[in-house]
Amino acid sequence: MESTDIAIVGAGPGGLAAAAEATRAGAQVVLIDENDGPGGQYFRLRRSGVSGPVGPATRTMELKSRLLKEIDSSRLRGLYHTSVWGVFPGEMLALERDGEIDLLKFRRLIVATGAYDRPVAFPGWTLPGVMTAGAAQALVKGSGVLPGRRVLLAGSGPFLLPVAEELAAAGATVVSVLEATRPRAWLPCLARIWGRWEQIAEGYHYMMALRRAGVPVRFARIVKEACGGDRISEVVTVAVDAQWHPLPGTEERLAVDAVGIGYGFLPSTEITRQSGCTHHFDELRGGWLPVHDHEMRTSVQTILVAGEAAGIGGARVAMLQGRIAGVTAARDLDYRDASTTDRRLRTVRAALTHQRAFADVLLDVFRPRPGLLELVTDETLICRCEEIPASQIARYQTAWPSDLRNWKGVARPGMGLCQGRICGRIIAALVARQTGQQEQQLGMPTARPPVKPVSMEALARLDVQAEQYVLSTADQMRMIRDSGHRQDAGGSVSA
Repeated sequence: MESTDIAIVGAGPGGLAAAAEATRAGAQVVLIDENDGPGGQYFRLRRSGVSGPVGPATRTMELKSRLLKEIDSSRLRGLYHTSVWGVFPGEMLALERDGEIDLLKFRRLIVATGAYDRPVAFPGWTLPGVMTAGAAQALVKGSGVLPGRRVLLAGSGPFLLPVAEELAAAGATVVSVLEATRPRAWLPCLARIWGRWEQIAEGYHYMMALRRAGVPVRFARIVKEACGGDRISEVVTVAVDAQWHPLPGTEERLAVDAVGIGYGFLPSTEITRQSGCTHHFDELRGGWLPVHDHEMRTSVQTILVAGEAAGIGGARVAMLQGRIAGVTAARDLDYRDASTTDRRLRTVRAALTHQRAFADVLLDVFRPRPGLLELVTDETLICRCEEIPASQIARYQTAWPSDLRNWKGVARPGMGLCQGRICGRIIAALVARQTGQQEQQLGMPTARPPVKPVSMEALARLDVQAEQYVLSTADQMRMIRDSGHRQDAGGSVSA
């Protein structure tokens, strides 16, 4: 059982920025990430021999290099290829690496766990070859593996553009990029993004790169169905209206062997939910989010958040929040002069307000619209792990109270390996539509240890001290779990 001043979960932009501030202030930091090294998805390095485009991607790597140089390596221990599968009372993290379990005691915890692609269900979405846009990027960027030879990208938001550029540069034929929104929907927001020349230039770079590669970008169009036998062989696309309701008679078929779907991101909040932090529902920024103050402290004194886990906002927002969290955590432990800290925080918070405003504009323009739910048929699998179709979820509409915990216990969605990461928001949207409620009225999904799969063999190898500690906290965890959710009128929930 080890200990540290500050444990940071997630080595992406937010986690690295937090580590830079905390180590420079003099705190001892343990940085934990499931990847083989620091960077996260945004700063993911290409493996040796993997080619790719330059431009914004090159500037991204330069930014990562500057962040790493800011970190005082003598005060940092990196635990990579390591999962956090539980948070226990007494400021204790349960870790798993290569089949071994360790416990790490912390004085402050910064949760910078990032986000994952928002799943969208439609007929055939479980076929091999259908994946998220982020998965397609990770394959080609991290391993040099093409998801297919003929690839279609579909969804909403600027993230589709760099993924398409990466795929085209790696040799894939990008059949098309389908953007669900219409350009005229962006017009009301032009005044709010005027002057953001760096971001505008980045978007222009990607559009020009796709034009040079001969990749068509089509608007107001989505994937309606994926077809194939052992794997995807073609897709049915359809035009949509302003709310993304499919327009009958506009279907087209395209031959493909891979599809990347990207409708934005959802925050990874399993750790804050398991820790008993108070959460509130913010649809714009990703759903259930930990409540935090202007110094990134949650309702649990020892836990702070940064980056996408605090609300979707992109890498620039994540880094600024990480800096605030790192400075705050170090100051809480008396590692930094208070007057110096206040000056530093004022500067960073001003920059954060500026970046947050731009991020919110993009989130608003490309937010998922209700018409996406019309893609789901009775036979469409919603929960992959438990193989539960939409019809089975609808069956319990009148039999049980409209609460996600009841639906999970009776119909079993979200009980598999992903613990609802894939199906959770889809189920919430379907149940809300069936019952005429808002998603936040259905309650927040539970998160129990292990939040990531852990083998029974690894648990069996726990040494006596660790085993006694985990068992001694079981009753405390059960009290947190069984106390239910208390929800106030503002949509906040605490465990």
